[in-house]
Amino acid sequence: MAKIATSIEIFSSSLHTLYSHTPITFTGNTFIHKPSGLTFVAPNTSPSNWELHASSIWIASLFLANHIRDVASLLFSPQQSTSSVLELGAASGMPGILLAKLSYPNITVTLSDYPDDAILACLKENIKRNNIPDASTRVIGHTWGLDTTQLGLFDLVMAADTLWNPDQHFPFCQTLSRVLRRTSKARIFLVAGLHTGRWTIHRFLEILPQFHFEIDLMVERKVDSTFDSDAVDGRPMARDWMLEREGEEESDRRKWIVWMVLSNVCSPQRQSYPAAQTGQPAFVESNFIIAN
Repeated sequence: MAKIATSIEIFSSSLHTLYSHTPITFTGNTFIHKPSGLTFVAPNTSPSNWELHASSIWIASLFLANHIRDVASLLFSPQQSTSSVLELGAASGMPGILLAKLSYPNITVTLSDYPDDAILACLKENIKRNNIPDASTRVIGHTWGLDTTQLGLFDLVMAADTLWNPDQHFPFCQTLSRVLRRTSKARIFLVAGLHTGRWTIHRFLEILPQFHFEIDLMVERKVDSTFDSDAVDGRPMARDWMLEREGEEESDRRKWIVWMVLSNVCSPQRQSYPAAQTGQPAFVESNFIIAN
């Protein structure tokens, strides 16, 4: 039987048409990632953890998911030995689960979020409903800034919409610094909706040198009202990051995300990130090839 949309879901989906309102979250029973056909449910956290805002699928998470193959292709190849990936603040785990589902047999994925029972159970259920092999994916609860021994070390760390709370910037960087492997290709990919606020993102940038992080790439990319990329010649619309934009309103910021790539300057023989040499976007629209 087809799912009947609730009145709230119908209203939310109509806001863009009625008021040129660009949504930044999806709320509802299930979310189908159209490019891949995978299905996700957002966690229903306990009331004491509502401030985590984990019970929605956010625009930055979907943007990262839509471009997850492009992220992987820059760092991994089918010929290399096993590579490890961590998604922090995973919530529904969409980007990480998509990566685990794609045809990269040598990648293992760890999905992590705050140790709330409902969040961790939802991550495990999303793994199961999308037929992800147990051997390639695991779920671990972690509080940023605390011991990361259980997590381990990773070649790729990614996170979406994790910069909105300035009080969490320092412990977030502590975790990032401890889990990123010190190798030439290891990278951190962060995506933040500009609804976060430019000065809030700037405060995060200011503490990066304390953890020996360097910005390889930082651009603003546009999304449309359906959370898909506005594309020109197959590429998302992009512009340089700016701390302030004259005349920008909150409704304008809802249409953009910030795409950021970080590396650790202490890594030996650190390789240049491709886009850092050209100043151009390093990826185009993903073509999803789902593993059976």
